[in-house]
Amino acid sequence: MNTAVIICDMWDAHHCVSAASRVAEMAPRMNEVVAGVRKQGALVIHAPSDCMDFYRGTPGRARASQAPHATTPVGFDWNGWNWDRESKLPLTITDPGPCSCDSPEPCCVAGPPYPWTRQIQTIEIAPVDAVSDDGQEVFNLLEYSEIEDVIVMGVHTNICVLGRPFGIRQLVYTGKK
Repeated sequence: MNTAVIICDMWDAHHCVSAASRVAEMAPRMNEVVAGVRKQGALVIHAPSDCMDFYRGTPGRARASQAPHATTPVGFDWNGWNWDRESKLPLTITDPGPCSCDSPEPCCVAGPPYPWTRQIQTIEIAPVDAVSDDGQEVFNLLEYSEIEDVIVMGVHTNICVLGRPFGIRQLVYTGKK
């Protein structure tokens, strides 16, 4: 299988109650899917942003950080909503603020220090997997493994899954499908 799966920001905690609940609900099924594609030979990359200290010294972290450097035609950065390429959506989707609860007032205040420390434990990190929240490292892994097709999974689609330096927009900008 010439495919990779990136698991984006499925954290162990979140400042928004609704987001934390969605992560907990999605994680068991996501783990089943990832286990299935891993058995078929897909590369699994766990990308819990801001949590790399937790994974220091692990095989998955080493695999990501030691992949040979690959040159790309674009830099790696946060990729916000691209109004020139993407359809107009309600501001609640493109600029939701710190909370995704369906209430008039947010349940939280976002900002450092963030409550997440690692990926939710419900999703297994197998010995053959990689761990990175760095766009260049993820790209290096994909190029080294000759992977063109990438599946990105996560709960915060409107922000993280699309916008991270290893997210869908960045992958498109680097020529991945």
